[in-house]
Amino acid sequence: MVIGRGFVWGHMPKTAGDATRALFALLPHLVEHVDPHTYWKKHDPFSVREREAHVDLSTARRRILNIRRLPAWMWSYAQHERLHYGLDYDADILRAGRIARHPIRPAARRFYFSVMPRLRPVRSAQRVLNTILTKEADFRLPDDVLRRFEPEQVAFWIRQEHLIDDFIAVAKHFGEVSHDQEQALRALGYVNRTTYDHDWKQIFTPEDLERIYAANPLWAGIERAVYGGTL
Repeated sequence: MVIGRGFVWGHMPKTAGDATRALFALLPHLVEHVDPHTYWKKHDPFSVREREAHVDLSTARRRILNIRRLPAWMWSYAQHERLHYGLDYDADILRAGRIARHPIRPAARRFYFSVMPRLRPVRSAQRVLNTILTKEADFRLPDDVLRRFEPEQVAFWIRQEHLIDDFIAVAKHFGEVSHDQEQALRALGYVNRTTYDHDWKQIFTPEDLERIYAANPLWAGIERAVYGGTL
């Protein structure tokens, strides 16, 4: 999360959040607080951070959130879980417009995500831990992820596919962005980009897209408003 003078930006997973955080770091005159890159609660929605940190993020600050085309977001989410935590997805689950979730309480989840990277070289141990922690896994909708960030209260959207242009346009609502700063923003490049085949069209057919958007009307509505239509 980034808290600034007149705004608060929430880090919704898999929407170029680490890159956006790096962009904010290039405009220190606008920023009051930036979560560390390694902070395990950096994906907290606004209401959770307000409650736990006892800070007002609504009255005097306008909310900013990144967004991404739904099928691309689902594919990225699934690949991240597979590459980093060994959680393979059934393609039929994705085609139904759903994603897996970790059915464990916050404390166990913290332990899981802290231990799992250390177990990557030990594939057998990793598989055992995955089996134990995901045995009772259910599946949720991308809408459930988006809803946690209270999209009806978001004042500015930054499209992942147009990250730099949208970021600069939003930043200028809250302060000056000099020519040199804009050049530095445009030169930043990828940050923490996961290496995988980003072509989500290899798995989703036009019929799948209809099903995915129908299953996630909240996300579909945001896309129509922000992008001018769904895919």
